Amino acid sequence: MTRTARRHIAAALTTAAALTSGLVTSAAAAEPGEGNRPSLTAAAADVAAASSPNYSCGTETSADRATADRLSSQLTGTLRGYLTSYRVSCARAIVNAVQARGLPQRAAVNAVTTAIVESTLYNNPNMIDLDSVGLFQQRAGWGSFDQRMNPAWATNAFLNQMVKISNWETKPVGQVCQAVQISAYPDRYQTQAADAQTIVGALWSGMQTTGDLPVSGNWDGGAAANVGVWRSGKFHLRYDDGSVALVDWG
Repeated sequence: MTRTARRHIAAALTTAAALTSGLVTSAAAAEPGEGNRPSLTAAAADVAAASSPNYSCGTETSADRATADRLSSQLTGTLRGYLTSYRVSCARAIVNAVQARGLPQRAAVNAVTTAIVESTLYNNPNMIDLDSVGLFQQRAGWGSFDQRMNPAWATNAFLNQMVKISNWETKPVGQVCQAVQISAYPDRYQTQAADAQTIVGALWSGMQTTGDLPVSGNWDGGAAANVGVWRSGKFHLRYDDGSVALVDWG
């Protein structure tokens, strides 16, 4: 594969959510209530999950289990003693979405902090507060139910609002989370920021290497954009004529 092709493919990396991120309407920013529910504990979330299975955040891996086992006792907030492989897989989905957009680690810390507060990192389909669902407990004004339950789409919806905040890269994490979520309990976010940093730091080392990461771009120079997936260390790229090329990044 030529160096030029590599650059085109690298530039094309994006999540499926990024393809539809423009669907988030201005109503989302104006609609308060994402954080208006009483504080949700990790233990309570686990009990609820037992009777109402949560939507997957992707394949849970042995690395997720190892990360959960290693970090759970190190945390100091809501998730201390409750960090599971499932929760790590949800955090990893958030980190992958941030990295796919080329945003810095701080963006992932903001997003994971918010998800810890809103859902304890459970992709919850139950409407805990009004019509809020998903990792970020986003209300209906953000998007459809299926969109809000898609971890990548939901993360990108959060990021779309976050990047509009002046100096979000340097403001306290809690202030940025509150500016996006418009919560009735603004002080909850900052207390979880250190744990979010710990989790993100453990996951930030590289792009997703398991499962399918959607990619898009115009790699054949045709009139239409192409789509494909990054799977098991290789690009599976579909061209305008319908053919699929398997490209090894190495």
